[in-house]
Amino acid sequence: MLHDSFRVDRKGQSTFDRTMQGINTLDDRGIKYNAIAVVTRRTLANPEAFLDFFYERRRSLIDFHFNVLASPIANSGDLEYGSNDRNKFYQFYRRLFNWWEEKRMAGGDFPIRNLSQTLERLAMYGHSEAPSYVCETSAPLRSLNMDADGNLTTFYAGLDIGTEADRYGDGSGLALGNIRRSSLAGMLRSSKLAAMVDDFDKSHQRCAAKCEYFSVCPGGFELIQWRDENNTGHDTPETVECLVHVKTLIDAALDFIDSADRRLSDNHDEYHQSTN
Repeated sequence: MLHDSFRVDRKGQSTFDRTMQGINTLDDRGIKYNAIAVVTRRTLANPEAFLDFFYERRRSLIDFHFNVLASPIANSGDLEYGSNDRNKFYQFYRRLFNWWEEKRMAGGDFPIRNLSQTLERLAMYGHSEAPSYVCETSAPLRSLNMDADGNLTTFYAGLDIGTEADRYGDGSGLALGNIRRSSLAGMLRSSKLAAMVDDFDKSHQRCAAKCEYFSVCPGGFELIQWRDENNTGHDTPETVECLVHVKTLIDAALDFIDSADRRLSDNHDEYHQSTN
């Protein structure tokens, strides 16, 4: 079972039945909810079963979002991924798009936020009023995140004190500070936040200048393209998160659109041939 492969309690016991009990309670009371589900290697191998589980509960779902971990977890098997896995993720995304379209054509619309937002960004490509998705989603203070120890981060979820831990000289990485030791007002006035904002601005400018996916990139996937600290004359290569979360999904979406256009064209030609 996908759920209990990762979601066990402190005693190592299954949490699936308890989770379903909570879901069924919401259903019984007519309370709608969102669902976010983490993608693992087991999910990649069987995406239809993964989606079918949530599809059966679509009348209770306001929104559904699948989540590939922002950073791969090394030596964790099913939660580890790298650039060599690009084709696996491409095939996964294509199967999601095909499954989604089949359900829609059968009259069973199902919200998958990742897919719909990707198509929306592509539809806005080249429009003068298209927003800068990266800058908007990773704007400072647009979101605030706090871990169990009181460390605060911003820009986007997934950052922590271990990310670029020594970059700002305090050993706290991309954390603004710790709410147990500093006030939020003090953090917002700090020179560290100002330096971080400047770094992110430079990172966005570098991506905009060098990446052909930038205008349709949603941001928020470890897009910290720091310049090479050793001054070897080149920028840090794309991160694996950029490759898996953004580029591969965009490629799959474009190919899905292309195949849908071809089907429409073929159907159009068949219709005219049959009427002539």
